[in-house]
Amino acid sequence: MTDPGQGDRPETDETAGPTTDQLLDLLRRERADFRNYQRRVAQERAADTERARGQVLEPLFPLLDDLGRAFAEVPAGLKDDPWAQGIAMLRSRLEGTLAGLGLEPVGTVGETFNPALHDAVFHEPDPDGLDQRVAQVIRPGYRVGERLLRPAEVVVRGPLGKRAGEPEPDQSNASDGVRRPEPVTTGRPDDDQRAGG
Repeated sequence: MTDPGQGDRPETDETAGPTTDQLLDLLRRERADFRNYQRRVAQERAADTERARGQVLEPLFPLLDDLGRAFAEVPAGLKDDPWAQGIAMLRSRLEGTLAGLGLEPVGTVGETFNPALHDAVFHEPDPDGLDQRVAQVIRPGYRVGERLLRPAEVVVRGPLGKRAGEPEPDQSNASDGVRRPEPVTTGRPDDDQRAGG
């Protein structure tokens, strides 16, 4: 016996369930969302690990700075002393251990100046230079992975106001045809303020 309300009508799309293709498409989307979620969680965990590692390593920077200054000024009579050589070995082991934890020094003489990694404390003008380079490292910087923990304090040598790959600044004024000289500054930017008052 058939239900009087149904009759012999074919089922419409409204009453039919999703098709196999629709279910497969839905499953593919869910799997892609889950993969994206896994990738995002892995990236967040890696960033958290780098952040925690940086918080543990940052208090050691003054110790590394002091060791660097001490070994830069070793008297000639102590260079061959077994005690000084033992301290040098300890320093080397400390640096190796920190490198094993992912700590990388930032800032070496001769590399191209990068304001994202270097803090320029002084500029030595070099009009013949092609780009701005690190001439001296005052205090090394450090990073863990892509996370910069401390920028390197450096002395920069090169032309003023020009970085590698930048075109020469146009120093002429089209209205009067006079070539304007480039301003020259020496020292730190706050030296002028101290001198003035």
